[in-house]
Amino acid sequence: MNRFFLLISIAAASIISAVAAGESAVSLFQQGNAALAAGDYVSAAYYYQRVRESDEWPQFSDKADLLGKLGLVEEGQSRFEHAAYWYGELVDWLDKNPNSGPGSFYPYYRLRYADCLERAGDYKRAASILWDQYEKTEAAVKPAIVERLVQNYQFRECTPEEMTALRQAVMANGVQTLGWNLAELYQQKQQYEESFALYQDLWPQAPNQAQDHLDSMIETYRATNHLDDLVNAIQERLDQGENPNMLLLLECDILRRLDRGEEALQRMERFLAKLAGVENLQSARSLIGRAPGSMIQSWIDLVQRIRGDDAAVELMKGWIEAQPSDVLLRERLANLYANTGRLDDAVALWRDWAASFSGDAVALLHAVDQLSTLGAQDAAAKLLEEASGEIPPQYAFRQAQSALRTGRFNDAIAELNVASVSGQTSPAAIEDAVQKFAQSAPDAQALFDAMVERATGVTYAEIPLWMRNSIETVGAQLHQNGALSDLARAEPSGVWRIELARGAAQRGDRDWALDLLNSVDRDSPYYVSAEREKALLLSEAFTLPDRREAVSLMRTSLEPFLSESSRIPLSQILVERLLTFAEIALDAYAPADALGAVGKIESASNELDQPMSPPAEERLHMARARAWMEQAQWPKALDLFNTIQIEPYATDAAFYSARIQLGLEETDAARDAFQAIVEDPARWRRANDALEELTALEPLVGEALELYSRAALYELQGRFADAIPLYRQIAVDHFGDDAEERALYTAGLNEWREGDVTGAREQWKRLSVDVDHPVIHGMIRWNLWRTRPASGDVGDLTGYQDLLLEFPDTLFADLARLEMQERNRQDQP
Repeated sequence: MNRFFLLISIAAASIISAVAAGESAVSLFQQGNAALAAGDYVSAAYYYQRVRESDEWPQFSDKADLLGKLGLVEEGQSRFEHAAYWYGELVDWLDKNPNSGPGSFYPYYRLRYADCLERAGDYKRAASILWDQYEKTEAAVKPAIVERLVQNYQFRECTPEEMTALRQAVMANGVQTLGWNLAELYQQKQQYEESFALYQDLWPQAPNQAQDHLDSMIETYRATNHLDDLVNAIQERLDQGENPNMLLLLECDILRRLDRGEEALQRMERFLAKLAGVENLQSARSLIGRAPGSMIQSWIDLVQRIRGDDAAVELMKGWIEAQPSDVLLRERLANLYANTGRLDDAVALWRDWAASFSGDAVALLHAVDQLSTLGAQDAAAKLLEEASGEIPPQYAFRQAQSALRTGRFNDAIAELNVASVSGQTSPAAIEDAVQKFAQSAPDAQALFDAMVERATGVTYAEIPLWMRNSIETVGAQLHQNGALSDLARAEPSGVWRIELARGAAQRGDRDWALDLLNSVDRDSPYYVSAEREKALLLSEAFTLPDRREAVSLMRTSLEPFLSESSRIPLSQILVERLLTFAEIALDAYAPADALGAVGKIESASNELDQPMSPPAEERLHMARARAWMEQAQWPKALDLFNTIQIEPYATDAAFYSARIQLGLEETDAARDAFQAIVEDPARWRRANDALEELTALEPLVGEALELYSRAALYELQGRFADAIPLYRQIAVDHFGDDAEERALYTAGLNEWREGDVTGAREQWKRLSVDVDHPVIHGMIRWNLWRTRPASGDVGDLTGYQDLLLEFPDTLFADLARLEMQERNRQDQP
């Protein structure tokens, strides 16, 4: 593990172990419960641990509940050894405080404890807990625990005494049910005589259960040289007329598994002929009503195995003639036809089915689906087309799914519209069905083209919601940006372009999103919305020019509210927009714009219909403090940062304060502040940033430290161009060590921030030739790939293939793998 990641791991450990003051144990417990309910196991464990490490823990009233939930959290992440630890803590606590916890859940937690021990591989301790619980529990629960013990013993060596105790428990709690498992356990442990004795008692009373354990039985009887005796015993009881249905099936199954299929078939047919009252069986028809379906099915299985598919087909045809509504048998015969190349016969079989259920939409659609599954798409489509007018509207969604499978996409779209308009199927369900089909269907492109054709020339509002969303989803899946752009641009209002841009931005396709937004006409009623979306998108860019363009766009849309003469009253929504604008301006290092928005909110705060909440006020204070910081009003910024106490703003305030102290060359105070962030679990959001600062500061002394402090001061003001020569000077002073590489990497980063992508790439390419620091090496390669030209840079892609080999267990490798997968998808036709 390299030094940087080691620092992060140490910091993470200290974050978990430290406890921030100020929050009650009850509040932390409630936050943990909320996180657990949302499936956020990491946060839940964090809050529960803080409760345990608080001063209130000894008197905490929900101690048992918390320990149990810690077990659930670990179990939910498949960390069974950790889960067992917490369940063990809970069980010990309940043992010592029997009247203080959820007594009714005590057995449950003990069994969860045993289960997690088993999953962690500690079967012996688990068995000890299960035996203890067996002794304590009521009679009705004992069989379930004995069953668990039998399973437990399968995975470990057992003493003769343990096996004797287990056998006694089985005998006392239902040998007719548990005995089968115990006999199988004996067989697995090669204690064949014990297994044989149990099976000898069990199978005569329940031959149907014997079939569920047949492999184990055969192994036991073979090992004890009693296999022929078993077959003869079954036949003897059959001859006496005892339970023929189950006994015959059991006998034939045994013979079949012994590769004595001919003998099994002879015995089966001799018995069935006697039932049918004939000399020789020729058809299954004569057995209908005289033999159970399971026995006839077993006979057909044997015939197919011994005499071949054609003989089995004839038997099934006869059965279907007598039982035409037996859909499972019809499915089996149709599959057999298809597997033997007789697809026309399979089609005829299902067409006959549909004809015999004329007017039954469910039966018809089932026939269509079966034909589609068999690969007879043309026949399925024809059958659906012939009967489409006979299918009631309530089956529109089902009919649409059948049409999708058979490639009749226009019909599918029409039926999906019917299903949507009727309200019987939600748009979300329709979208899900379309998306799942498109993910696996080879002709998904044809479906997309059909939807686009249906939507072309239609206003946005007239296109059903399910179709709009499906066109976007399937189009993105197929990389049809061009077709989607053409469709959206044909819609004059521009609203569809905005919706597509939002989806593209979420998928990371920023350039296409901007292209769509830029194409919205100025006279469109949605032009202002497009500009706002564009501003939000640009505000997330890395470079200052893009961020400053975002500020300009947002400023234009908010001009009526920002002007000195504006008398428009502020609403809660408008306050949120102004605050967002202030934060976007601060990220673009435009503090004057931010202060204008902040001042507008402050001057009208007393006129709001509802007072601002404490978090909203802290957010406002944070914006003003950052603006003062960017204007180099250091004392005022520090004073205001120090008043901010509500998260998440308090963490950012602490980090900015530390960077100001660093910039003012108060280095020791800055180090202490960064270290405090690392060690405070409430400030985890900035822990890695603080660690990075500490790592960068460590080797610097004298003039290099002064240069780094001045560069930090410039960066706080967005003066990245002024910081670049300082980093290059640090590299000269520290030639040949990690500080040089870090400084040159950061210089390139600041060139990128300034918008000089070419300069940044040149800086990183020079540095990448002989960089030694593994983290900086990875970051350089990562940023070279992120800043590659739009046409693609094969060299950079190759570099990331090298990264996967050189740093396989790092974050950079994971990110590179995901990006390369996306690149490969985009390159596919």
